Amino acid sequence: TRCLSDWSSDVCSSDLQVTTPALKAWHDAIKASVPGANIFIALEMSNLTVSDFDEGIDSEAELLEFMSDFNIPLTRSIRTGRRTSFGCHLYFTGVMQSKGFVIPWKNKLVKGEIKSIGTYVVGEGSFHPKSGEQYARLWDLTLVETPVSLFTALLDKYGQKDTPSESPSRSEEHTSELQSLRH
Repeated sequence: TRCLSDWSSDVCSSDLQVTTPALKAWHDAIKASVPGANIFIALEMSNLTVSDFDEGIDSEAELLEFMSDFNIPLTRSIRTGRRTSFGCHLYFTGVMQSKGFVIPWKNKLVKGEIKSIGTYVVGEGSFHPKSGEQYARLWDLTLVETPVSLFTALLDKYGQKDTPSESPSRSEEHTSELQSLRH
């Protein structure tokens, strides 16, 4: 497994062009050997935490409002390929425990996961296996430190019993993502 331990705007530009020679060689080799391959980021190995929003957010404006209501800091953001809702990954530096959440907000449920230790996400430039839509940079901001105490408090209140890697529905989705690499 290769990971990007210093993932920053110096590694990939906002137009998804790989800019360092070593990363370009690795990226080109992967794309040549497996056309259409998606890139996965091992978060713990990359010293990253991602707040992964899967359901309950319908737009960028609503995401900003949710973040403001829960004091979640602005950071680099990737719009996922999910189109059944406004899927989004917020990237933070540092690691913490991973866990799913369901947060009641504005008469609906916001569902997702804090992903870090023992988990991964599909990387920018990859394609969603169901929608075919590309994971693309939403906010080209500097990554900020993981708000561990904030996320821990939210997970204590709204966290689910299953961690992201144990959740059957997410496991099935990840199997689908991995199978898409073979086709």
